[in-house]
Amino acid sequence: DMGIEPYLMHSGLRAVLNQRLARRLCHCARETSDSHELLGLPISSARIAVGCQDCQQTGYAGRVLITEFLILDSNSVSRTAIPLPDREWDAASLERHAVQAGMIPLRQRGIALVANGTTSPVEFHRVLGDAGLVVD
Repeated sequence: DMGIEPYLMHSGLRAVLNQRLARRLCHCARETSDSHELLGLPISSARIAVGCQDCQQTGYAGRVLITEFLILDSNSVSRTAIPLPDREWDAASLERHAVQAGMIPLRQRGIALVANGTTSPVEFHRVLGDAGLVVD
């Protein structure tokens, strides 16, 4: 609640960008399919941090951006995203409409980054928390 009138939000807001930075795995990472190391993620294998001289034993080198981009051109998403005085705001409903309109949620993008070996399950949970376990 920023004290902005809803009609101003409807006419001025065109998109919303949500982003998180995650650490990128170093070349020294090793492959695993151990379910304990996958930390409940719905994937069959992943790479996990090991550590070497290049990454100063952290297992990570650099960062990767995880994004969620919502374009408010769909009437149903726009109506759900910006509450009017006669309607309550519902985050679950907004996400459902946004996904139906084509938005890819942060957790889905994060899982894809773990599945393709860019980051680890540990880093996924550090950045996105337990919300990442729920996949629609």
